[in-house]
Amino acid sequence: FSSCVLIECGDSLDSINATSSAIVKYVSQRAGIGINAGRIRALGSPIRGGEAFHTGCIPFYKHFQTAVKSCSQGGVRGGAAT
Repeated sequence: FSSCVLIECGDSLDSINATSSAIVKYVSQRAGIGINAGRIRALGSPIRGGEAFHTGCIPFYKHFQTAVKSCSQGGVRGGAAT
């Protein structure tokens, strides 16, 4: 595998959770992480026909940051992501 991995994240909760899972997997294998979360809807975007409104990408970036820091890279150092 490569020393750096780009993970594409979709807008669904399943995709966001799969991204978080992939982050933990790759960080534990000593890979640096790049995350493309450009598909996540903007803050205030309507969900389910306007029934609810999206929280935007920031809460999910914080979730990804927690996933990165939850594992060490072989016990040597913490993970890194951009």
